[in-house]
Amino acid sequence: MDSLFKSIAVSISGIFIGLLILVAVFLESSRNHGAGTVMPAHSPSIVIENWFDERSLALLNPDESELRSIDTQGFTTVNLFNRSPTPPAEEAPPEATATEEPEQPPPPSTRKVPVIYRGLYTTSGGDARAYLSVGGQTLAFSHGDRVAPGWTVQEVRSDQISLGSESGKALTVGFNQEKKLEVPLRGTP
Repeated sequence: MDSLFKSIAVSISGIFIGLLILVAVFLESSRNHGAGTVMPAHSPSIVIENWFDERSLALLNPDESELRSIDTQGFTTVNLFNRSPTPPAEEAPPEATATEEPEQPPPPSTRKVPVIYRGLYTTSGGDARAYLSVGGQTLAFSHGDRVAPGWTVQEVRSDQISLGSESGKALTVGFNQEKKLEVPLRGTP
């Protein structure tokens, strides 16, 4: 902490000494200039005098006659603190932006349900019953039973089962074979 204060004190004293030297040189040059003495060209007082010379100030503040020959129209009208207005965006013609959406196919009216014929047994009364796995559930069906919406058992044999739909389609499923039934979705005729 002490070294920080020491370095700050040294910096401030260096700046103060530099300013004192500049003031002394300026006072010396103005005193000698008034006495008619000529200072050498490499003297710092000449440089300081040139800063405050009338010719130097004239370069910084030119009169209007010199400015008339220079085109300052674009420079003087620029305000760096205000944003320039942005031009309005060009709108594309309506036919370029309008896109036709492709016709989407109608939603499917049926779904496919897997059916597997698992086997056959005969009751003591002589009725043949078939084990069918429909949509993952294995159930027993006899002739005329409804298997799925719109599908019924038409014929049962030991090697295959025949199913029929209300629309007249027929489907034969072999023993341990999987077939797909097209079943109408709920809410569709």
